Amino acid sequence: MNMNIHQPIEIPTGFNESPLAAIGELMQNHELEYALAIEDDGITLGKRQKDGTLATKTPAFLTDGPHKIQQLYLFGPTGQILIWRKDEGFCISRIDDQQLPPNDEYGLVSHYDDIHMLWGNAAETQPADTFTMMQEADRGFRFWIPLTIEPPQQAGLVVRHYLQQDEDGQCYVPYSRLVDIVQIQEGKGARAK
Repeated sequence: MNMNIHQPIEIPTGFNESPLAAIGELMQNHELEYALAIEDDGITLGKRQKDGTLATKTPAFLTDGPHKIQQLYLFGPTGQILIWRKDEGFCISRIDDQQLPPNDEYGLVSHYDDIHMLWGNAAETQPADTFTMMQEADRGFRFWIPLTIEPPQQAGLVVRHYLQQDEDGQCYVPYSRLVDIVQIQEGKGARAK
């Protein structure tokens, strides 16, 4: 049994010329809340605003085009869009939880969520725009997350893992995706909702 829930979709028109507008349109059309960009020179996290635009705390994010993107995850409770760079250009695929095949067709058993802690603790909060500066104490690594938490709290990425059975009835994880960014409650451990 082979399940392929990564469905290719089309790169939006104008992605190379105006990546922020194209990303905002994708997020709006697919009701996705967050963006995580892994770039040649760093990581950027952002959040879709009510008007459909992407808010980040990285001043020059994609101002000179998408050529620095290695991978870009657009995600939320309903699914994920992944854009990645290859030598010949960009590829794009989608996981849509609402479009999963029926359990009996592909042997999909279920899924489970867990939290992957982000490095560092909250160092500075700007509640007006719902961003928090995270800082890793020993190395000084700093980045902004689109979530308001109070210092010295921590945050994490909720990751959904899909389970499937092989022909022998053994379960394995064929795919995983990002779901949410959450505050990790002190003393409660890292558990997804």
